Amino acid sequence: MIIIIRDILLLAIFLIVCLQTSPTLSATYYISPTGSDANPGTLAKPWLTFAYAIDPARATCGDTLLLTNGTYGDGTSTG
Repeated sequence: MIIIIRDILLLAIFLIVCLQTSPTLSATYYISPTGSDANPGTLAKPWLTFAYAIDPARATCGDTLLLTNGTYGDGTSTG
């Protein structure tokens, strides 16, 4: 639960900061529950996790993150 709250907070901060940038410099990336963080973030090859998508090394202000249909987990596993 803490991880979900942290990811939502990071995403909110990222979005607030990004509202100040020019849309002409932006890119569109995709996240999917069946994606992989090794993918380029395209519709055909989406990323898997929010944490990977909002990393400042990847996403820049003005970029758009779109979610594909599916069931998203909290990014943790047990076992």
